[in-house]
Amino acid sequence: MYAGRSRVRVMTLKQKISNFKKGNQSMDKYLQGIKAISDELSIIDHPLDETDLVIHTLNGLTNEYREISAALRSRESPIVFAELHEKLMDFETIHHRAAQEAADIVSTANVVTRNKADHYRNNNRDSSPTQRTGERKIVCQFCDKPGHVAKNCY
Repeated sequence: MYAGRSRVRVMTLKQKISNFKKGNQSMDKYLQGIKAISDELSIIDHPLDETDLVIHTLNGLTNEYREISAALRSRESPIVFAELHEKLMDFETIHHRAAQEAADIVSTANVVTRNKADHYRNNNRDSSPTQRTGERKIVCQFCDKPGHVAKNCY
């Protein structure tokens, strides 16, 4: 009776580790989850070997990790879980830093664009077409009529 339950538990844990995905959780939490399942298998005398642990870990990663996953799979010498853990944590840190820098650039660009638009609106709100460009008269490049530019040509 006990052997049957043990076999079911082994199958349940192996299926759990096979289906375990990183999803939206942090890399640290994901790796802790993988390791916890692996440890449970070891406790019931069915440990995963390093290669299987690494394969399950790589298989559960999201698409943003596909490049590092491919690089790690193609190594001459197989990677051990401890080294994989370190590399994935480093990759996540670098990835988040790059994403934050990209977000900062977009945010800065939006502010600059908004400031330019506000400046243009404020300078042109109550002025005539000739005052908008200093004392030059605006003439449409398309129809040669004064008071507007080609972009706003009617």
